[in-house]
Amino acid sequence: MSLSSRKQRIFRAERNLYLAGFCFALIFIIRRLFQLAAQNADLVDEIKVASGRTRPPTASQLSSSVPAAISGTETAPVRGNLAMNSASRQG
Repeated sequence: MSLSSRKQRIFRAERNLYLAGFCFALIFIIRRLFQLAAQNADLVDEIKVASGRTRPPTASQLSSSVPAAISGTETAPVRGNLAMNSASRQG
């Protein structure tokens, strides 16, 4: 084995070690950022509740209102208002 190929192998091994270490550290940094963002969202919700504002709807509350919106019962008044507005603009 020549001296230059040995240096190349050492260089690649060191490079891979530094890349792996950097990625490992980055994983912990990103994980911590997500934890802080979740904690911030929880604190904002607590402030809203403490100040008298209501909490935003949960996913189950939103999903329960989807069938009514799909059936078209909630969109009928809006369609009527749009028709009246377009008629008044033309006339």
